Amino acid sequence: MDVWLDDLNTSEPTPDVVLTNGVDCIAVEIKQLTDGEVFHTNYWNYKSLCERLTPESGGEFALFLPNVRSGLDRKLISQLKNNIADASPHLETGQTTVISFSRQATIEYCGKANEGSVFCRHTHDDFMPIGLQGISGRYFLNDDGPNHKFISDACREAFQRRLKHACERSLREGPSQVEWNEEWKLKKLRDLPNHETLVSVIGLVTADFLESAAIESVVKEIEKSKRKFKAWTRGGRLAVALHAGEQQREVPPSYFHSVLTKLEPTDVHPLDLVFLVSEGQVRHCLDFTH
Repeated sequence: MDVWLDDLNTSEPTPDVVLTNGVDCIAVEIKQLTDGEVFHTNYWNYKSLCERLTPESGGEFALFLPNVRSGLDRKLISQLKNNIADASPHLETGQTTVISFSRQATIEYCGKANEGSVFCRHTHDDFMPIGLQGISGRYFLNDDGPNHKFISDACREAFQRRLKHACERSLREGPSQVEWNEEWKLKKLRDLPNHETLVSVIGLVTADFLESAAIESVVKEIEKSKRKFKAWTRGGRLAVALHAGEQQREVPPSYFHSVLTKLEPTDVHPLDLVFLVSEGQVRHCLDFTH
């Protein structure tokens, strides 16, 4: 049988329900998992970016980025917006064009090396670090923003030439500014009714946000449950049932499951049990009673 304590006792904090078989009992607090503020903020930033890049030409377009883990700065967004507005009216459905834009950063000499090489801030980048012939030493390109991307050989070779000249300046004069062009692809996916226009940005990394959102939501609801049980003195095991799928739509239950598998007893004390519930079933149970 079960007893809904919130219905019986409204004068003090109590768990939502006590489950009992007549001998043992479990006091359960029921919590709804959400997509959390991290994902919510990222979603609205993404939506805002798509709206700012949308031209007036009509049709649905996709802009293909290299992996981007942070937002785009205003200068870059302005360049992209103007270039998309210029290119989009000339595209037929299925056609792709190249959007070119400028970037700049500071480059500085970091030490001796027999062969010239330049590395940058990006951990995983298809074009960096890069070796440069005709110079020696190691150099650092202090560049924020997205990973580097070049569609044409001419654009990539121009980048290398500008890097080489900037490295030579930095060896003589110290940290030096360098400016270059990069390229992304823009594709027209289809025509839309009533001359509507839509731009989707492909390449923004969401996995980090999904994982962060899952951690944030699980930890938040467990902490709420722990506070609720502080005044509980009626014995029995203490549990929280975390429900996925009712108040969140973006974070898959598998991410919540992954978070639960990493919890330690000290993370949930004084709770004894943590349940993950979705689609009316218990998908995972952590038992810290032993």
